Amino acid sequence: MPKSNAERQADYRRRQREGDGTRLSMIVPFSASMTLRRLAAHGGISQIEVLQTLLRNAERDLLAGMTAKEQSAYYDRVTA
Repeated sequence: MPKSNAERQADYRRRQREGDGTRLSMIVPFSASMTLRRLAAHGGISQIEVLQTLLRNAERDLLAGMTAKEQSAYYDRVTA
């Protein structure tokens, strides 16, 4: 069951208090913004949840085609 607007806002406020996240400030093409809005509305989820799902799935698919050594190098590029 989709969350109500009040529930999504409460979740957002809780995450902000807990420091769970990094603020990104960027300009995206209008078409990408509208696609994000449609996906969120269709799924009854927040735009952040759509982005998290898309990123998680993209990374999962990328890692599936890598060897263990390539995966280590992938993670080391950002976390080392």
